[in-house]
Formats: sequence, structure tokens, C-alpha cells
Amino acid sequence: MTVFAQESLESEPFAFHAEPSPDLSSALADPFTYQGEPIVFNGFRLWPNLTLEQRYTDNLLATENNTQSDFITVLKPELEIWKSLGRHDFSLLMNSEILQHWDRSQDNVENYNVAFNADLEARQGLNIPIKLLYRDGHLRRAYQRRSNADQIVKTPLNVKRWRAESGFIYKPNRLMLSLLGDYSQVRLGNEELINGGFLIRDNRDVNITQATGKVSYDLKTGLSPFVQTSYTKENYINETPGAVSRNNDSLRILAGADFNFKGLIAGFIGAGIDRRSYDDATVGNTGDVLLDAEIYWDPIPKTRLRFDARRETTEDNLLIQQLTETAFGLGIDHELRQNLFARLAAHYGYDEFMDTNRQDKTLDSHFELLKIIGPHLQLGAGYQYLTKDSSVPGLDMDQSVVFLRIKTAL
Repeated sequence: MTVFAQESLESEPFAFHAEPSPDLSSALADPFTYQGEPIVFNGFRLWPNLTLEQRYTDNLLATENNTQSDFITVLKPELEIWKSLGRHDFSLLMNSEILQHWDRSQDNVENYNVAFNADLEARQGLNIPIKLLYRDGHLRRAYQRRSNADQIVKTPLNVKRWRAESGFIYKPNRLMLSLLGDYSQVRLGNEELINGGFLIRDNRDVNITQATGKVSYDLKTGLSPFVQTSYTKENYINETPGAVSRNNDSLRILAGADFNFKGLIAGFIGAGIDRRSYDDATVGNTGDVLLDAEIYWDPIPKTRLRFDARRETTEDNLLIQQLTETAFGLGIDHELRQNLFARLAAHYGYDEFMDTNRQDKTLDSHFELLKIIGPHLQLGAGYQYLTKDSSVPGLDMDQSVVFLRIKTAL
């Protein structure tokens, strides 16, 4: 996987991996992704939503010394469409974010996202998934890695991504076989620096080809052991002439288990190895232990705990460096009273850079309240605190964000 400075656009950092528009009566539903009741028309289900959010941040530029506070008004229109045709399911998601800063207008940006998904049942037990994605967005400053304290862009860095994925999932009985192919193109923008000069990153434009195979077996006890392997090729198409090429191939093998024990505890856990080799002999090949896990547990009614862990080697496209990312997250959701939910979550990340002695540590904590007044109206409020500690002088930072939110289903 290629990382683009912790590739986070203006998205929620603590969203569960739940299906859109969940049924709140479901054991694994996430109320924080609830989109209201759909509009049904000629077999189509439509979820039109509009979210208005008011934020305040005490460190807009996410720097150690040059702190600047600002109010930010965010408008998020969204439309999701689902349609079933016989045994085939289709969905289309279109959303955008429009950010207006009260003081620093240079940071006003618009982010757009379009995603199409299809699940085609070719025959009983054989499904063909199709996913298409286009995203035109900007990196959130707090999640953008920088090489030094002066590398502060005047406007958030633009990232465009186009992605296509397809293959097959075959499950004739308790055995499941899948093979998925994935192709994506990522294009980075160039931005002027606050202190003069430019951050040139269009020379990091990359095409990524990936193939992933998985074999699992349902033991009918809530446990499904699996083995998964993936091969990824990254081809940088616009590298500076004479510069060291970062074209590389990586191979990963992960073994573990998916599990769901009566809806009370569910998730997956896996461990393995990954190996990355570079076309240019001057760049050292890498390899490390691979870890990937996500666990949900409902210890008592109306309460859910979540734990996730991840460790992998990757290539950061903004710093042009190899690193090993290790991350752990812990969260709790609780229904305080009917349709009033609270979420408390924390995420710790540790980055080790392989070409230098640099080490970064990040703690990202988040508290949110959500009131679902009805199928057409939600109110929310929250607080996020992010702190970074880097071995590079001038890259430590602290940032607080307070927000109020109103979401309507049209």
C-alpha cells in the first residue's frame, strides 16, 4: 500500500467500517453512519442528505510555532442510490465537502467523491464485485507529514485518485475463494510554500496495480480461518530525470481468522510478512512483520467496544521515504438514552523511517455526542485533540478541534 501522508481528506477519522444506511436494530449497526429512511421510487432507494458543520481549530496550519486559529464552516451534500435487479445489487454514492474559513481564505477548498459498486451473482455461490471510485480532494494539514518545519504549503495539497476493482468471490459451501484485481491512478498537485518556493509533488504521480487472493473456511462455530496474499506494483510515471527511481513491487502474506460469535463479538485478526523490492539497486529492499486486526465487542446492551491494530511497511509519497507504520486504536460507543449516543476513541501511531533515524509518534483522541431526533434530523457535537511528537526539530504539534453538526435527510 502506498501512503500519501496518512491519506486523509476531510473525512471522519473514527468512522466504523459499516455498510451505509444501517438498520439501527441490527446488532452490528453503527448509529454514527445512519442516513435516515430512504426514499423509495420505482424500485430505487435514495438517501439524500445535507450536513452543516461549524468547526473551531486552535492550530489551523498544524505547526509547532506558527499557530493560527480559525472558524470553519463545512457543507456536506450527499446522495446515495441503491437498486436491486434480480440477484444483482448496485449502488452509487456522490458526496462533496465545501470548506469556508472565516479568516484564512487560502484554505477554502472543495472535495468531491463518486463511488459506484455492483455485486453481480453469476451463479449460485459465485459473485462478481465491481467497484469504481473517483476522488478529487485535499490533504488535511494535520495529517500531512512534512520533512522539515519550513515545509508549510499556502493551500492544502490536492490529491486526485481514480480506482477500479473487480474479480470474483466463490463460496459453494463453507469454503470461500476470492481473487480481486485493483488498478488505481493517483495524481498529486504542486503548491507554493508560505516561506517561498514550491512543494513539487507531481513527480510522485503513480499508477498502482494490485492482485489479492484469499482462501477461507467457515467452521460453523463463528470462526473462519483464512490465508490471504497480495502482490502490488507501483509505477511512478513522472519522476524527475536523473533522480532515484522509487518504482517497486511488494508481496504480502497474511494468515488469520474472521469471526462473529452470536453478534456479541466480531471482526478479524491476522498476521504475516511483507516484502518490498525496488527497481533501483540504490534503494534498499525492505520487509517486516505484518499485522492487521479489528475487533468489535458488545459487553453489555447499548455498549460497543472497538479495537484495531495495524503494522505494515509503506512508501510515503510526500517525504519520498520508506517507513514502518504501527498503529493501535481503542473506542467505545454507548447509547446514553434512546437515540442519544456517545463515542470516545483514541488512536496511537508510531512511524519508523528506514532511510533516516526519524521517528514520529501521534496520539489522536476524539469525543462525540449524537442525537438522532428522527429519520430526517440529527444533531451532533464533538471535540478532537491531536498531538504529534517527532524526532525532527520543529515538527511537534498540538491541535484541538471543536465542532457542532446538524444533518438532515431530505
